[in-house]
Amino acid sequence: GKAPAARGGGGGGGANANANANATRATTSKWFNVDPFDDPFSIEKGWLTWGCVGYVVTFFAIGATAFVVDGGTAALHAAEAARTASDATRAGVSDAFSAGYGDGVASQLGEFGGGGGAVPSGVPSGVPSMPSPAAAESETSRGTIDAVLPILGGGDDLPIRFLSILAVTSVFAPALEEVVFRGFLLASLTKWLPTPGAVLFSSVIFAGAHFAPRDFSQLVALGMVCGFSYARTRNLLTPMMIHSLWNSGVLVIVAALVSMGNADLIPGAGNTLGQ
Repeated sequence: GKAPAARGGGGGGGANANANANATRATTSKWFNVDPFDDPFSIEKGWLTWGCVGYVVTFFAIGATAFVVDGGTAALHAAEAARTASDATRAGVSDAFSAGYGDGVASQLGEFGGGGGAVPSGVPSGVPSMPSPAAAESETSRGTIDAVLPILGGGDDLPIRFLSILAVTSVFAPALEEVVFRGFLLASLTKWLPTPGAVLFSSVIFAGAHFAPRDFSQLVALGMVCGFSYARTRNLLTPMMIHSLWNSGVLVIVAALVSMGNADLIPGAGNTLGQ
């Protein structure tokens, strides 16, 4: 009588294992979803609703990120300028003493220290000028728009080139990148990380894959907006929409600035366009 019971228990265990495997596959498949008819206008999880919300949030997220990064860069440049000025002052005083102006320099230093005298000879006045954080960053790093700027130059075929770039950056690139970084990478990471951790990790990889150091922090911010919106709706059309709208908006603004002769307002445009 025990053998049949054992067989029955074994069959139940196999059924449970199959049920768990099916549940796991079902959970994974819920992440990889591209369905335009999946209640797009729902307040709770509508992909079109949250695509619009995410696009608006992107402006605030990228703006806040740029503000923090620029502020930190400015503080570092100010500290470096102060250190350079201090080193130059000490070097100037040392040179002045070694040149034989010991007593005169000592007297001037005493007056200078008391606030009543002129700056001693050999001691530089003022802080050396330092490039602005944005200018320094533009000169030393690459951005996502750098490869596009030369194509947006003049020419009779400019409209065709613009439409071609628009199709690539606003349709094909968002679709491919969202499938890879959100549909595959983020969804896979949720097996080992909580959703916020998976969103952050996948966003860092997304930013690094662009090989654009100047835009790294902004790309992380964009990736996080796309990631959280995708986690909310479980529909890849949401991050695709946000990504597409952002890319197309940036491209239109850049093309307008180039056509009006204001390309110098674009970070890194001077190096890219040879200005």
